Amino acid sequence: MIRILFILAFLLCSAIALGCIWMGRQTVVTYDSQFHKKYFYYLVFFYAYAFYALWGPFGLRELMLFGGMQPETVNNTARWLPVLALPFAGVGWLLYSTLGFALAGSRKVPGHTIGVVAMAGLMLPVVWIFSYLNAVSGDVSDPAWPLVLAGAALWPDFISTAFVVGALLLRRKKSGGRPNRYAMRFAWGVALALILRIVGLGLITRESFLAAPGLLVYFLSAALPFLYSYRVSDRLFQPVFPETTHKGKLQHLIETYGITPREQDVIEKICEGKTNRQIADELFISLQTVKDHTHRIYSKVGINSRLKLVQLLNG
Repeated sequence: MIRILFILAFLLCSAIALGCIWMGRQTVVTYDSQFHKKYFYYLVFFYAYAFYALWGPFGLRELMLFGGMQPETVNNTARWLPVLALPFAGVGWLLYSTLGFALAGSRKVPGHTIGVVAMAGLMLPVVWIFSYLNAVSGDVSDPAWPLVLAGAALWPDFISTAFVVGALLLRRKKSGGRPNRYAMRFAWGVALALILRIVGLGLITRESFLAAPGLLVYFLSAALPFLYSYRVSDRLFQPVFPETTHKGKLQHLIETYGITPREQDVIEKICEGKTNRQIADELFISLQTVKDHTHRIYSKVGINSRLKLVQLLNG
């Protein structure tokens, strides 16, 4: 029964990770935004770390036990995987710490951000881990080892989250006006994600059947703020659009691929840099109808994103 629970949790975690990464890639080719590019790469590194550091030990234990190795050897070997996954986490945390500045509209991330995250966020946990290993003579079978790893993962996560929320709050203070409610909701979503990761790691360190829901909570923690940003991107960012639309290329595309007059209207709005929501408002149609039109346009032309359509029509 416990094995089935872990299999289901693994399938759900895989679906969450692949779905978020695929959707993240879609935002990169739809919006000309540093925020989406950084978020996409953060998701890649976050889930790489999560699979390697959190699911890796469970998978390695199963393989080694199946091969007839001693349980003590298996556990000691598996407990090293989170340390080996730290480079993935380090890159992810550095990217994560810059999201607040990107969402606030800053083209350049202050240099001290990277410095503080790198030194306080990354170096201190590494020093802590190796100080602990030195104290126990490298014996990772010690019951405190999982807690040491959890603390090493949560500290830089806390630092990065503080930079995301802090950058958005600072932007609010400097503007002197009402904050963008979508950006502030994203900030609180990021804070909630940290709380979920604390809960998830707490369950995982129990090393019992509770680890399965803990892993699922950990994977969901990164998905929730991302899904919110995905949902409201139309309200915060302008999609990519050609600098100048080549009329000849547009007419050729219409004649060659059998584009209908209504689909032509949608293409022209896309070339103006309109979001799907703006297109729906200006053409007096529903948002879903706009999505249906764009899907048919992409299918007829043989492309899969706004970026490729823009490249075809760019003068």
